[in-house]
Amino acid sequence: MLDSYPPIPISPLAFSGMTFRLRYPKILTDILASELFDAAITERLERLKENLDSLIILRIHQGRPFWDDFYHAHEGKSILELPFFDAEVYLFAYILYLVDYERLGVDPFGKIKATDLHKHRAALAPCLKATQNWQSTDYLLQSLQGNKSDLSQLKSAEELNLKLLLDDRQHLIHDFEAATHVDIILDNAGMELFSDLLLVNHLVDHYGHIVKLHLKAAPIFVSDVIYEDIGHLLDTLLENGAGTFAQSLQTKIDKQQIILQFHPFWTSPTHYDQLPDGLITPHALLLAKGDANYRRFFQDRMIPSTQPSAALCSYLTHPTYCIRTLKSDIQTGLAQEQVTALNQTAPDWKVNGNHAVIQMLH
Repeated sequence: MLDSYPPIPISPLAFSGMTFRLRYPKILTDILASELFDAAITERLERLKENLDSLIILRIHQGRPFWDDFYHAHEGKSILELPFFDAEVYLFAYILYLVDYERLGVDPFGKIKATDLHKHRAALAPCLKATQNWQSTDYLLQSLQGNKSDLSQLKSAEELNLKLLLDDRQHLIHDFEAATHVDIILDNAGMELFSDLLLVNHLVDHYGHIVKLHLKAAPIFVSDVIYEDIGHLLDTLLENGAGTFAQSLQTKIDKQQIILQFHPFWTSPTHYDQLPDGLITPHALLLAKGDANYRRFFQDRMIPSTQPSAALCSYLTHPTYCIRTLKSDIQTGLAQEQVTALNQTAPDWKVNGNHAVIQMLH
């Protein structure tokens, strides 16, 4: 059924075009400003920034099965000819190729992430104190709020001013009560990861869940969580009055109540209808954070916003929910009246970051 809809392209006047015209040159500028690399690598990055719109797809991966279909379809093309999602994933892989990440192991976005976490470090201990009387619904909303919240002033579920277009929290909490295992596909590092770990800690303590966290095997989309980001956050908690929470998390990791797993699938352009067998825990409840993960459930296609998600995601074999702030041109499952009103009052509602969903997909 997904094949009935065309992939979202890179269009000059659309969000996708703005991303390649403005956002990615800015990201490359930020990498260069971090001064992490020698003159030769710096020159490669500068050349990429100057010639981004004419980048040609080269086979930079060998022996990576999750990239085979991509190269079969796109090798030799200009990056702007590709579907939007494919182009984005390749660009970040190409940046890692230019900085020789596999050999040197230097995260080109590491300083950007560290600066953001350092800026918010004073909020960590007050945040934890504010959660003492929270319920599951509060932790879910804070996980949603994530990088949008002023985390120094956490609020309860009733106080948060979120424009929730879909709110399947009660279904999700019901499924929490029935589950023994929860798999979470993480999104961003830093303070969003902190919000997610508040939820994870609650799931283990309150429901007795075993929680598997799916991380990226290498940096992508600037701030997606890699293994090192977990350690950096735990160290920051220890150094900023939140050591008890950090130690609780570390104990749960040591006891395998929280399992950290990274796999090359997550940084590939392959979509979630081709999830490898066994990657998600059998019979687990699956929770996906953020925008890029949502796009991969639907192959990042031009789907009407009123199209129900269940038929599109019939390939899923787990109860599956998405928690996301809308930042791209895809959303499913809305009523026609919602879409009409949104188009009239906020034509950029899909990408302006002011709307969100807690959505049951399957």
